[in-house]
Amino acid sequence: MNELKRSKLFCLFIVLGGIFLDQLTKYLVSHLMTLRQSIPLIPGVIHLTYITNDGAAFGILDDQRWIFLLLSTVAILFLTGYLSVTRNTNRLFLLSLSLILSGGIGNMIDRVFLGEVIDFIDFTLIRFAIFNGADSFVCVGAVLLFFCILFDSSGKKEKEENTQAVNTASALPAEQDPCDAGSDSDEGNQTEEPMPDGSGEGQSPGDDHAVPGH
Repeated sequence: MNELKRSKLFCLFIVLGGIFLDQLTKYLVSHLMTLRQSIPLIPGVIHLTYITNDGAAFGILDDQRWIFLLLSTVAILFLTGYLSVTRNTNRLFLLSLSLILSGGIGNMIDRVFLGEVIDFIDFTLIRFAIFNGADSFVCVGAVLLFFCILFDSSGKKEKEENTQAVNTASALPAEQDPCDAGSDSDEGNQTEEPMPDGSGEGQSPGDDHAVPGH
């Protein structure tokens, strides 16, 4: 199995696993708790509080069910199509998109079959909006996607700078080896020694002092 096929299976596993966990937790909350019941897990910090909403994640724009059905459908179709055809095998990038897709499908199931979304995670410490597992997947996926894009852009910029530096260096004249420079200088300073006069060839030193005959 090549890397591309493993990446596709990885995405499928994350998407299906995320949907399963989201629907399982919502099923347990809706069957084991009564609406608006709150169970403290860590008192004053995090509670399980069973509520429903018709809006987007974290209860944003409540009672706007059809708008979010349309937007969610477009986003789900886009992400599904992209993950099906992409040849990108970066696991962190694929994980981010798969989490976003699983969260979108999880909340879509609620809107289609229940007409509302079940929320139950309540951070009472900061009085944050009550949300669910699907909302968490979308947010975590969005953060991972942001870092993927950020580091990918930084990596491309660094690569371009390195390429530019290499090109600049290659355009400069090569430095001459000092040893080579010294040998060239010595050769230039050498002068050809004059050849001895041919007329004196074979003459012995004593010939200059020969005494003329009487």
